[in-house]
Amino acid sequence: MMKKLLSLLLAAALALTLTACAGGSDGESEGGESHTADPGEVRGVAEGSTYKNDFLELKFTKPDSWTFATEDEIAGIAGNTHDILSEGGVESDVDASRFDMIATDAVTGNNVNLSLEIIDQEATDEDLESVLDATEEQLLEMGSSIGMNYTFGEHSKVTLGGLEYHKLSATAEFREVTFEQGCYVTVKDGVLINITATSYDGTAISDFEAMFS
Repeated sequence: MMKKLLSLLLAAALALTLTACAGGSDGESEGGESHTADPGEVRGVAEGSTYKNDFLELKFTKPDSWTFATEDEIAGIAGNTHDILSEGGVESDVDASRFDMIATDAVTGNNVNLSLEIIDQEATDEDLESVLDATEEQLLEMGSSIGMNYTFGEHSKVTLGGLEYHKLSATAEFREVTFEQGCYVTVKDGVLINITATSYDGTAISDFEAMFS
């Protein structure tokens, strides 16, 4: 399970970051409790200024200047990310179908994205903390290969909507751009939920957290 969790977490964390900065190994799951989550039932809906997902017990309200990405735009982001990683010698595909919501400010590049993956397993606090530890190591290694330098803060927990998430805080530099990120992960009923918030203009990551209810 850990490799599968990690691979999705890395893809989600990098997708918006690499695309914005550029200017514009799934593992096998191990044993565990089985669930029968329906992909259609775990998806949310972006309409007007809000994204709402009843399964996640969550609503995200975007600022007026932000826009929600369309399915075609999400596919383009995934493709651009693959191209950038390939230039750095990293073979990694980003599965666009996993993204359920991407909201972006076209002026600043600030963004929030949310991805979902059915893993048919639950995860303990220790599992999720191990994922964050491994994520730091993998981001350092992957970032080094493409010229992205990461530094990390302490892990914490935060409630977004009705669920508690484990949070990884990071500051990074890429192509002369400095940015901050918050990466949030939890598992509910066999579904891995990953939210990544990225700030390029000094907006506090906590301000992005406040967009969730």
